[in-house]
Amino acid sequence: MNSKAQIHENRIKIYYSKDGYSLRISTDVAIKNKNEFSKKEGLLKPSQNDVENKKIQENNRVILSFREKVDNIINEYKKIYAEKPSVEYVKTQFKNSKNSLQQISNKQLGLLHWYKEFYKVKSKNAEIKPQSLKDYISTQNALIDFEKDTNKTYLITDINETFLNDFKIFLASPREEGKEYLTKGGLNNNTARKRFDCLRTYFRYLTFKVKLIEPNEEILKFKSADKYQIDFVSLTMDELQSLKDLKINEERLKKVRDIFLFGALTALRYSDIIRLDKVDFNFNAKEIRKTSEKTDDEFVIPILPTTAQIAKKMNYNFNHFSIQKFNDYLKELCEKYNLFQDEIKYTVRHLKHKEAFVYKRYELISSHTARRTFITNAIDKDMTIAEIKRITGHKKYDTLLKYINLSAKNNNSKMSRLNLK
Repeated sequence: MNSKAQIHENRIKIYYSKDGYSLRISTDVAIKNKNEFSKKEGLLKPSQNDVENKKIQENNRVILSFREKVDNIINEYKKIYAEKPSVEYVKTQFKNSKNSLQQISNKQLGLLHWYKEFYKVKSKNAEIKPQSLKDYISTQNALIDFEKDTNKTYLITDINETFLNDFKIFLASPREEGKEYLTKGGLNNNTARKRFDCLRTYFRYLTFKVKLIEPNEEILKFKSADKYQIDFVSLTMDELQSLKDLKINEERLKKVRDIFLFGALTALRYSDIIRLDKVDFNFNAKEIRKTSEKTDDEFVIPILPTTAQIAKKMNYNFNHFSIQKFNDYLKELCEKYNLFQDEIKYTVRHLKHKEAFVYKRYELISSHTARRTFITNAIDKDMTIAEIKRITGHKKYDTLLKYINLSAKNNNSKMSRLNLK
């Protein structure tokens, strides 16, 4: 190489000299200690720490890209004039190509570097819902695990169909033992689709916002996995009544039971239930009115005698457990009091492979089962879809349909109404 990298004022700079004149170009790569830099290699020395080493590799790629640009200017001149160009010539040519050089150095930064920049932009957007931010973080963690699993630092120039297929298989595969991962493997198709939805938004950011990659329809429209209908569980009105009448000894489990019943009779999400306060209850109008945490839409829920009783019993304070603890305690309640022990078949799809598991029904019950239970029972009691949508806040008919879980017995009963006499 005609140029060389050296330290100046704690930054790595590219040097070129001719006829007693010198050119110094800053790469903006900063170092704290001169011992971090190898004069012989003209690069930063590797570290024993994996996290630090990734950053060092990124900075070394930046240094090399600057040197490559300077050397290309020099070599092109030498081809024509058979001698090295003046410092002023290199300086002028470099300045003219500064924008393209910035593009080159940016592309040399890792895929995760730009993903973190992308997340910063998203996190500052007040319109982004908390759940969406969680999905972006889960996708970032999956990319970190993917790099660990493949022992490779990916660049944005590595984004292609092969990368996407490998990442898709990684999401669906069990994690290798002996390595510490941030995410769980074996994702079903629906969860994997969420990760790819986040990736597509990230790719649009790279393409149209910071303009580091060219528009590529194959990437933006890459098919991650087929969506499928999840096998939901729900409780009947008789089962809810039995749960309400159940004698429970532990105060902790009594609260869990009451919160679940409240959700099953209001269709409220757990995130909205735990935010309720006494001022949200209007007993004159017989309704609960509040803004949803997930959608920012106002919901209006009729107050039933049972929900009023539970609210007063809880002193209008439902915020006792995190959602994780609530789900754990709900399963503990069912197991301890021998509830919902019937076995059901539960099918999960990983890519094109279907895997069937047999669970006891209580093992699949969670806080969201209460919302599904409300919708299923509302359908059973002949409430119209329009009436249910007004309570649940669903915008689309198709979204509401996935929660409906009618029993075969109920279907037979309703079909009998179509019989001719």
